[in-house]
Amino acid sequence: MKPQNDKARSESEKIVTQWKYATEALERVKNQELQNTEYDYETVDAMLELGLKFSSLRVSSGLVEMQRFFRAWQSEIGKGG
Repeated sequence: MKPQNDKARSESEKIVTQWKYATEALERVKNQELQNTEYDYETVDAMLELGLKFSSLRVSSGLVEMQRFFRAWQSEIGKGG
């Protein structure tokens, strides 16, 4: 490798290592905050009410529609298109 490429690779490896440690540290902070947060029944109840207010009834999980899509897609592949 050229010296310039070695330098760029080394810098990239340092950045990847920094992000790895940052990710682990942020995960620890997130877990600590979740463990130390008190359960607020009023907030949870309000969020559930919002979900009920703005949700719509699902008549399907989407599985049948996805299977239909895959059959059509496979049919297209079989035709060479």
